[in-house]
Amino acid sequence: MDKEVHSRVYESARQQERERVRAFIEDIKNEIAGAPFFLNLFAPKGFGKTAFLGQIWENYERVLPASLVRVGDFRKEGGETLALNDLLVHIIRDLGERLPRRVAPLPPDYEELTNEKQLAELLLNLISGAKDYEKVTLLLMDDYDLMPEKQRRWFQENIFSPAARTRKIAVILTSATELRFTESFDLRMRLECRELRSLDPEAISRALPEYEGIAGEIHRITGGLPLLTEKFIEQLKASQVATSADFQAHAQELTGKYYRAYVENRVLADLAPDVLETMLTLTLLRRFDVKVLKKILPDLLPEPYQSYGTADYLDLIDHLRPWVEWRRQGGYTLNPAFRLMLQGYVLTIKPDLYKRVNRAAEVMYRGWLESEYREHYLIELLYHVLALHRAEEAYGLFPVHDEMSQIRVSDELLKYLTGDGGHRVQEADLDSLRNSLKQDPDLKYYISEDVEDTIQALIDQKIKEEEAQKKIIPLSSKAG
Repeated sequence: MDKEVHSRVYESARQQERERVRAFIEDIKNEIAGAPFFLNLFAPKGFGKTAFLGQIWENYERVLPASLVRVGDFRKEGGETLALNDLLVHIIRDLGERLPRRVAPLPPDYEELTNEKQLAELLLNLISGAKDYEKVTLLLMDDYDLMPEKQRRWFQENIFSPAARTRKIAVILTSATELRFTESFDLRMRLECRELRSLDPEAISRALPEYEGIAGEIHRITGGLPLLTEKFIEQLKASQVATSADFQAHAQELTGKYYRAYVENRVLADLAPDVLETMLTLTLLRRFDVKVLKKILPDLLPEPYQSYGTADYLDLIDHLRPWVEWRRQGGYTLNPAFRLMLQGYVLTIKPDLYKRVNRAAEVMYRGWLESEYREHYLIELLYHVLALHRAEEAYGLFPVHDEMSQIRVSDELLKYLTGDGGHRVQEADLDSLRNSLKQDPDLKYYISEDVEDTIQALIDQKIKEEEAQKKIIPLSSKAG
């Protein structure tokens, strides 16, 4: 691993979070009223949670009584239980090594204790001793959500709750999804949750100015995931790619090699085959809900979805929760960074799947629009028409905003609005549709001025017809 690249990538990716950690610890040290004692940093695998926690450890383990726990290291075979005694001993050892013996004396045989209550008492004595020594105890727990639920409740009741009462404990927990502490109101009131985000092209440029010219391409390939960005930069260096021209000359070879070496073998390798196929399918949908899943999955992946009902699909969404986000506009979507990265993977490695999913979505939305008008049906139809057009024309991973794509999207939109004798215009809120298209990140560059003029003309025509209708109604009343 290139330590310089690693440092620069994570420095750029976690600048805000590092500042928040500093303030979090300072607020506890200064006994700020209402300050949280628990900071949850959550994100799916690949966002660098473990690396960031390691950075915090390096910054503070020499100045505070601190312990770094990787929960996964203490899981017993099968993963259903945790070696809780070993975990507690590990924390006690870490803290004991960072406090004077007079402040926190430990019995010589504490590592041989098997009673969890005794170990918990020893740990709490260390935290109290650190408080008397005017030190904040820092506990870092990576992948806290891997701890089985029963043992998690025990830990919260026997460690977190009494430790929080000392008011000198700072606990940083990483997890795949947001923690809730639903069992304890007091703990929940002292919990702050922050979602870790991916790098954007600007952050990549700041971290790696030598690759500023291809920062957008790096972001498109890696999704801005810190670990994957770091690995891709290592590959570029190994291939002696130093300029945009070098990259363009070897783009296909580099991306194919990268997707197989890192995305397949590291990101996707742990997923069960059916979950993997589902993820790759969903990554090509900008939005989905149970209705969409019921239509798409049984056709594309008959096993196991042929027999699925509504409850099964809700369970599926819950199972994918680390990667799935609720959209404010309605429905669900995959985490944007994962979706961007996996879209590129499918387009490059599995182009047939890319076409099949987009074609199925196009057919689905076209059918639904024949039954009823909903604005998002039309917008998603246009998106999948565009995606399929690009794939069939082999535009590749880095398409430009070309005239042919604009014509394809515009023709589809006008065909819908002006077809069926103009009846569909009456169903649509054209102002809302126009605004949505202008703000859509994937479609806004493909709506031509001619189409905007046509939409405005349709709006004007609709207003005239409505005004004429208003005049007819009073005349009809008088005639009666």
